[in-house]
Amino acid sequence: MTLLRRLLAPLVVVMIASLALIAPGAVGAKGTPIVVGGATGPTGSTGPTGQPQTLSASVTACHADPLQANRYAIFAAQLTSVTSTRTMAVEFSLQERSASAGGFVTVSAPGFGVWVASQPGVGIYTYNHEVTSLPAPAAFRVLVRARWLDRHRRVIRSQALLSPVCAQPELTANLAIGTLRRAHGAQAATEVYSVQVLNTGAAAAGAFQVSLTVGGVALADVSVAGLAAGTAQVVQFDGPACTAGSTLIAAAVPGTAPFAEPANPARTRTFPCLR
Repeated sequence: MTLLRRLLAPLVVVMIASLALIAPGAVGAKGTPIVVGGATGPTGSTGPTGQPQTLSASVTACHADPLQANRYAIFAAQLTSVTSTRTMAVEFSLQERSASAGGFVTVSAPGFGVWVASQPGVGIYTYNHEVTSLPAPAAFRVLVRARWLDRHRRVIRSQALLSPVCAQPELTANLAIGTLRRAHGAQAATEVYSVQVLNTGAAAAGAFQVSLTVGGVALADVSVAGLAAGTAQVVQFDGPACTAGSTLIAAAVPGTAPFAEPANPARTRTFPCLR
């Protein structure tokens, strides 16, 4: 029996060591539990814990438009729970940099500056907030403040992060006079003047007028219903033939629009009458 015990002892040691490798919990090692699912935040979602980044901030939408009422941005923050977290909370502060300002300043907007908490026990908490009717030209971002609280509602972690920027350019129409061409008219001593009008802006132009003066004589204006951004249109005038050395002055006159066009000297252009 003594000899048999000596022969079996190494095998028993090997078997115990193998079981320890297969089931580390049996010898004291403790794995990290993975929490999946759970309640959602007011506008967010949950997911697995254990993400390396505990806070992120992003811009999920940034919409520019010629009309202020149609401009908006959606900012988002995502928090990942840490050890002992029971709930998480986030607060957004909206910051604006206008064309006249040197840097970002905090501005008021509905729903900003308020702490919003997750449901208890979530692993990942995502919160989104939209801001509308953005002025332009300007740029916007949010300062995200985050807190992690334990079951006693004590803050066990806090962090702040700036989101990327949502730029709002001023999208307007921008009319300009292009070329002017002349051709013989149907009657003697008359000409047909073809004036090219451009819209070099980023928005469609509404109804406008095109005028032409030939040697100091104003011809009847031509009405144009509108002109899409980045396009051109030729309008024609019938009038007296210009005399050598005189000038022709063409101008595009914007009509009433929901947004103002910027000042543009190219909206009026003078051409010499060459013979």
